[in-house]
Amino acid sequence: MRVGIGSTRIVLIFSTFVVKIPRIRIFRLFQRTVELRVQSKSLLLEKTANYSKKYRILAIIRYLFIGIIANRMEYHYYQKHKNFKELLPVRLLIFGFLEIQEKGKVIEESSSTWKNLKVLLTKAGVNCIYIFKPENFCIWNESLCILDYADEETFITLEKKVFEIMMILNNPLKAESS
Repeated sequence: MRVGIGSTRIVLIFSTFVVKIPRIRIFRLFQRTVELRVQSKSLLLEKTANYSKKYRILAIIRYLFIGIIANRMEYHYYQKHKNFKELLPVRLLIFGFLEIQEKGKVIEESSSTWKNLKVLLTKAGVNCIYIFKPENFCIWNESLCILDYADEETFITLEKKVFEIMMILNNPLKAESS
């Protein structure tokens, strides 16, 4: 077993599956609160701080539990789009605390698959930072899949252009493996 640490989740990597566990970031919340207090001397930030007072409790909950939210979003997105073989399947979600997902072979930055995908994404005008990370893609069941799709920006980008590009790349990929 290996362990990966992302911005919102810790990933336990086994031979055939991964387990995504949310990170609960109490220290980071405290640090961020202090930073905002120090910075709020400017008028713009004061307005922002006053606006956010209404939603402070919700913001704290969201910030602390963003990993749980990410697990839930990824699971529900997969359930809604099971027909897209370009999504690495999420097999189980336990109250948002544990997500079990299939494990694919992560594509290398030096691979022709990544280079071709990057060129097509660039030509298509895709600018979502999460999409431009080779470690977010893998080969699973002879198909190119995205393995980390737990935020709204990624959802929108996938549906606009990325699924179509991945489908194009999956056709020659199947031919190569035959």
